[in-house]
Amino acid sequence: ATALEALRRALPGAVHAPGEAGYAELVAPWNRAVTVAPVVVVAPADGHEVALAVRTAAEHGLTVGVQCTGHGAHGSLQ
Repeated sequence: ATALEALRRALPGAVHAPGEAGYAELVAPWNRAVTVAPVVVVAPADGHEVALAVRTAAEHGLTVGVQCTGHGAHGSLQ
């Protein structure tokens, strides 16, 4: 299975790829001067889902980044 498929299986409804409903809203930082375009975004509901997302990403060699959603957004999440 691909990394995206594994994430979708592990976290149904919480995984969004570019072009899918919810993706643009989830990746939009508070600071609109910063462009973010991750390959996939996960919106976990709780700490357990955070751990599951990180573990699944690591198993598939994906880099994990945390999006700063406040005034501190200052870099790209590419």
